[in-house]
Amino acid sequence: MKRVLSVVIGVVLIMALSLTSIGCIAEPAPEAPAGPAPAAPAVSNTGMVKLLVTDAPPGENVTSIMVTIAEGGVEIHKAVAEQEQQRIQQGEGEWITIDIAEDDRTFDLLDIRGIEQFLGESEVDAGKYTQLRLTIDKIEVALDGGELQIANLPSGVLKFVRPFDVVADETTEILIDFDADRSVNVTGAGKIQVKPVVKLEIKTGKQAGQTAEGEEEIEFEGTIETIDGDIWTMTVDDETRIVDVSEAEIDGEPEVGLEAEVEGILEDDTVIASEVEIKEAEEEED
Repeated sequence: MKRVLSVVIGVVLIMALSLTSIGCIAEPAPEAPAGPAPAAPAVSNTGMVKLLVTDAPPGENVTSIMVTIAEGGVEIHKAVAEQEQQRIQQGEGEWITIDIAEDDRTFDLLDIRGIEQFLGESEVDAGKYTQLRLTIDKIEVALDGGELQIANLPSGVLKFVRPFDVVADETTEILIDFDADRSVNVTGAGKIQVKPVVKLEIKTGKQAGQTAEGEEEIEFEGTIETIDGDIWTMTVDDETRIVDVSEAEIDGEPEVGLEAEVEGILEDDTVIASEVEIKEAEEEED
């Protein structure tokens, strides 16, 4: 694998005059013998794509969900520069496989609840990418602490149309977020069916595992008190927080009084949200 280099190019021009004495005309310095020009430093045109995986909690009776990704089962699609949208529809462009180690292709979703587990990474050409394709080999589910059972998987190929950029010398993180509770269904006959519910979160550059000085990554759940365009106020444990959702992906319809889960960065007492999930209001029992 090629190394990713950060190249800083600086040019300093030094001109020297040699004076013999006061009142004398400066004689030009002798020219150095001509030689080959120094080679220009190489400029990187690649970036790193890193895959992570996480999971939301499942129902209480589900005690294990073993997911096995097929060999070469995570691919990203590099767009063609011209007539991009038309070519995407025609299936043109290039599919690039992200490297995943053999030991990392199988994982238990319940072991990665609330964490982001590394899955694999590859160095790819910088540019615009439009899709991710995930191919699942099999899923095994255990109920109530019992043995693993092969689940029925209607389709093992999941395709996500989600444009993103890979920037030279920077890392792009793709988080594959499974929702186990909404994915697993047990039929009346006791058969297990899994229709994966998955969403992607993409971070590039500074967002990818890095925060600037004075910033803090934050995650919380609270109640929406006011909505003023992209600026919300929320109550969290009797504390009021200002939330900027202008750059956030919002799952659900926000309303005053609803609960919401927020992920983002705390900057100068304001939460800059990257992802918001609105919780549905609980129906009152008669």
